[in-house]
Amino acid sequence: MTRNFILATLLLTSILVGCYGKPSAQEIAYDPNFNAGTIVNINTHQFVSKGYIGNGVQWDPYEAGPIGESDWTKLYQRLDRMQPALIRVMLGTAYDEPKSDLLKILDYCQSRGVYVLFGDWGGSFVKDGAVNIANISKSVKNVEMLICDNGYDCIKEFIVVNEPNGSWSATNCSFELWSDVVKAFGSSIDQTRLAGKLKIAGPDAAVWNDRETWWITREKNELAQYTSLYNMHYYPGKEFVNSGEFSKMARAYAAEVPSDSKIVLGEVGFKYTAEDGGGWYREEAARRIAADPYASEADSQMFVFDYFYGTDMADITFQVINAGYSGCVAWMLDDAMHFKERDKLKIWGFWNILGEEKYGAAKEKIRPWFYAWALVCRYIPDGCDIYTVKTIGNPFVKSVSCVKDGKRTIALVNVSRDKSEKCEIISDGFDGFSNVKKFVYNSGLEVVAEKDKLNPEEIISSTDLKQGLQLEIGPETMIVLSEM
Repeated sequence: MTRNFILATLLLTSILVGCYGKPSAQEIAYDPNFNAGTIVNINTHQFVSKGYIGNGVQWDPYEAGPIGESDWTKLYQRLDRMQPALIRVMLGTAYDEPKSDLLKILDYCQSRGVYVLFGDWGGSFVKDGAVNIANISKSVKNVEMLICDNGYDCIKEFIVVNEPNGSWSATNCSFELWSDVVKAFGSSIDQTRLAGKLKIAGPDAAVWNDRETWWITREKNELAQYTSLYNMHYYPGKEFVNSGEFSKMARAYAAEVPSDSKIVLGEVGFKYTAEDGGGWYREEAARRIAADPYASEADSQMFVFDYFYGTDMADITFQVINAGYSGCVAWMLDDAMHFKERDKLKIWGFWNILGEEKYGAAKEKIRPWFYAWALVCRYIPDGCDIYTVKTIGNPFVKSVSCVKDGKRTIALVNVSRDKSEKCEIISDGFDGFSNVKKFVYNSGLEVVAEKDKLNPEEIISSTDLKQGLQLEIGPETMIVLSEM
């Protein structure tokens, strides 16, 4: 399939998921001649995990700021449409005074009941290969003030070093140095009003294969008194994920987590490799970066302007959910958050909120993958329980199913570039699956102004999953069916 995704067009438009008006309700009849190529079997008597924390985004203080009040209003409105339940906030926490944009971010999270992973990039906690106790003490006092004095109890865990297993990290791949930072920070917590209220999320490691599971193993064996939630970063290639091979890696890390603990992806995104698409993705990304004077050559994901980035993100999320993870944080919310190469921006976001002010008004528009991620956030919500699902047939089709307060969701994604797939969903436990909203995300949807809402394509009044729910899912398409 030829990919003529034109950047200028996508910058000027956004996508409507569903349609305007009130969808009509209909019953779905079973067709014995449907000939499904993929079977989705949902076991409502067995759960992969319970008490899902939620999906969300990385939202950091703005390096390209300041942000005006009208843009803060716009940000809040857009996030309310997404409904993130998990947000990761990183900065240098050994500050003298908190930045106003940090407080605006935490105000949003506190008022909406968002679970916050809060942390420090780690550079100020390490000096000359040793722990900087003075800065750790200063950071702990600042966090104590945020939680105990300012009332930001939305902050649930603290991250002491970003990606400590990397050569680019403050700890330069050293588990021992990272462990020393964890112990120093944890001991400092215990001397404040934060004792019993805050623990550390680790290891926050970035991995591309299953050869570093020992970071989790050593953490649980050596640092259990300081840490709670386990946290990883994944930036795999497209073919690795779309083929389903990625799930083996995800399961390898989840298998090391203690049974009474949870694991999340504190950062997740794609870094398309030279093998993906025969090198087309690398070549096209380079062309787009060269055409954008503000894009970082070293750290930009130029396919956030394309519809298929939304289905790719759904694909990886469904796989980690089925591997037992309890949350996913998409990297990242907004291009305006981070500089690279001095005045270049890390292009990874759903928009650039400073487009009108600095970078061109078109860049402030919502990009297509926002709508895919909003569906993932809204209909795989915090507090839900994840059913065991077996998807048999086309490896490009993935599925996930969950329940919260008796309301259920089934979601499917087809990441094939050019082939539709006939699917049959079967479950003996979906009695009374009714008044189901059906959302469809793909590149064929009508393009409209960004004031649109997430409206369903249709309402299914009732269907019998014991007999089987049949549907055809197009290429690079996500379908969400939900009673929620």
